[in-house]
Amino acid sequence: TRRIQALSNRLATLVDDLNEPYTTGWLAIVEGIIAGLQGRFDKSLTACEAGEAMLRERCTGVTWEVMTARLYQLHALVMMGRWKDLAIAAPAQLEEGQARKDNYLTTYIRTRSLFLVHLAHDDPDTARELQSHSLDGWSRMGFQVQHYWDWYATTEIELYAGNPDVAWENLTRRWRAYQTSLLPRTQGLHIETLHLRARTAISLAAHDALAGSVTGGADRLLKRAEADLKWVDGRNETWAHAMAALARAGILSIREMFSEAVGLLAEAETRFESIHMNHYAAAARFQRGMLNGGSGDALCLQAGEWMAGQQIANPGRMAAMLAPGRWDRTG
Repeated sequence: TRRIQALSNRLATLVDDLNEPYTTGWLAIVEGIIAGLQGRFDKSLTACEAGEAMLRERCTGVTWEVMTARLYQLHALVMMGRWKDLAIAAPAQLEEGQARKDNYLTTYIRTRSLFLVHLAHDDPDTARELQSHSLDGWSRMGFQVQHYWDWYATTEIELYAGNPDVAWENLTRRWRAYQTSLLPRTQGLHIETLHLRARTAISLAAHDALAGSVTGGADRLLKRAEADLKWVDGRNETWAHAMAALARAGILSIREMFSEAVGLLAEAETRFESIHMNHYAAAARFQRGMLNGGSGDALCLQAGEWMAGQQIANPGRMAAMLAPGRWDRTG
């Protein structure tokens, strides 16, 4: 992180000396990309917006640079839980990309963003159907970032739909392809990937019958999740610590260590709020309410109210996707 900051400071000095719109705008976008990879999604969004505005207003021939800024803006909206804004921005940019025949932009939006809009509307069937065509027009060879996001999305769709066995099979089927690509070298991406595998393992472990038939037992799944979360928590990033705490709360809930789980949920919620990852904060609050008193608890109602503001129709299912576990003490 110190090396990145030193390089960024050096670039800023050079750009200031040039005092030229293109380099100023592009540096803002680069700083936004760096912030996004470090889990500072609010900074990523504002920096990319500022850089895009500079390039559009004062430069020509910058289609690729503007497109790159918009990709990271969409990613920031996803990671900040601003899905009401996402539901407007993603279709609009998809339409613009299609008119321009920009296959890179349109494939990214189809693989990464649109499925979440449909999950928010509590429509996993439509999300699944559209996702099955998300790579149309893109090569199926290799394992590029487009294949990664499709893989990620199809796993989350099945988690949301309550099919953790299908999600686990989908995840493990292409895990080797992911490992042998260069993508795990990107820390931010790998944090998300291991957190997704941990979530999937926890969700499957919570379904004991399925866990026994598919993987050989819930305990094996929870150990797999714990190993992944140890790596995630070892990163020097607030968002990684928050994601690890949230998933570990799910593990504790399955082991019926409910008081400890509540403590970790509260910790995760506070961390997520501090970095504006508000959908995860709402999921932590919702599950804390489930442990406190069930779906009628005030915490569940508060989380549900926030989710409704982001056009999330089914708070319980969304919370189960983001923060799986055993949240009914009597279940």
